[in-house]
Amino acid sequence: MTQRDLQSLPDFFDLPESIYGAAMMAVVRSSQTYRKTVHGVTSCVFVGLGINIFTQFYVLYCTKLYICAPAIHAIRELYAHYHQEVFIDGVFSHDAWENFDHAESLCQVPLSQPMFFMAILTIWTATCWVDLSESFRYLLFWCNLRQPEHSHATEVDFCDGNVLTTAASRRTKISIVVFVLVPKVMIAMYLWLLGARWLTATTGFQDLILNAVALAFITELDELIYAVVVPEDIQGLVRMYKITRQCCDSPLPIPGALKDVESFQTISNNRDKKFRMRIAWMLGVMFIVFALPVVYMYRLQHVLPNYHWDVHAPCQARIADLIADECMSPAIFRCVQARMPSTYHKQRVLGVRVSLRVSTDACSIILERTHACIRMSILPARFRYLSAYDYHPCWGMYSEPKVLAAMIRDMWCGTTSDCVAPTTGAAAAAAAAS
Repeated sequence: MTQRDLQSLPDFFDLPESIYGAAMMAVVRSSQTYRKTVHGVTSCVFVGLGINIFTQFYVLYCTKLYICAPAIHAIRELYAHYHQEVFIDGVFSHDAWENFDHAESLCQVPLSQPMFFMAILTIWTATCWVDLSESFRYLLFWCNLRQPEHSHATEVDFCDGNVLTTAASRRTKISIVVFVLVPKVMIAMYLWLLGARWLTATTGFQDLILNAVALAFITELDELIYAVVVPEDIQGLVRMYKITRQCCDSPLPIPGALKDVESFQTISNNRDKKFRMRIAWMLGVMFIVFALPVVYMYRLQHVLPNYHWDVHAPCQARIADLIADECMSPAIFRCVQARMPSTYHKQRVLGVRVSLRVSTDACSIILERTHACIRMSILPARFRYLSAYDYHPCWGMYSEPKVLAAMIRDMWCGTTSDCVAPTTGAAAAAAAAS
């Protein structure tokens, strides 16, 4: 088991099947020969690499200019109108909020639901991190390759039909790092920042998901150009060339037989050291992926400068109304709709919206508070004779639905026998006539 743990990774690493991997393969082949045909293939591959880099940067520039900038301007105007019309002398006005024409659009702003938006940003960060981690991994592999012993050419070994790159000259490493890995890292970092700004400026949660998916296609342009431009036999060469693992990623030496306790203890210590490094790497990646969206939302986002986080609370009350409508069963809804008139009372208690729907024939009472809905299956008999517009001021004093429901029963039921189940149809008419 200990030996398998230490030899969990192969001795080589595949090149990426993209235009970047084709460029790495071309550089290695050109460093081994002076034949014009090989250099011609390398030149064509680098032309494809240049087209890829130019296309990705140009698409990012156009996205910033024609999509991101107008979206940021629109969301800033919306937030400015919100403060001008809803805040009176710097104080939030409930009546002005009820009459605000753009309330629905404002509640679709991602920053109005920070937890949901943070989840989307975390997914977007993880998507970009895949490209960044791949670039850093190849950077580590190429830098750790040893220098050739007898020449400046790249040294390779042949094993099971694969070409293993075992040593690379300084010129080869610089060419790959400067022309392949650095642009790849810059594109991934700029894509994350631009994508985060565009997602922040999106005015619609449906569009938020679609925009996050649409941005991911930019990261796949290198594979698209690779499939279109590079011939099949050159793609086969890319799959054939490998990078030999060196340094910390190479398997540690293991004796042929574990005959004494000292050698076994040495190997166990090496395994534990390796696993500790892997644990530190995983924890570091998780910290970056989860912490970066938080830092961006609270420190780095400039879509809404001086954002006061004052949209979430009123939008939650608005969403509570929609949730309350969903909580009402179809049978109760048809009963209430068929036996109008009814009254819809609203009261805010300590910033919490409490709503009471009352039907005059005692079909049902629905009390809602944000995400909580309850139904009173037993209704006071005397409550049937209330006017549709009577309203007791004490009902608004309680923010918990169960407490409010209990108070209604206590107010209108002298004893338990005074409370009867809701009646409908002929029974209701007979009860009302009595």
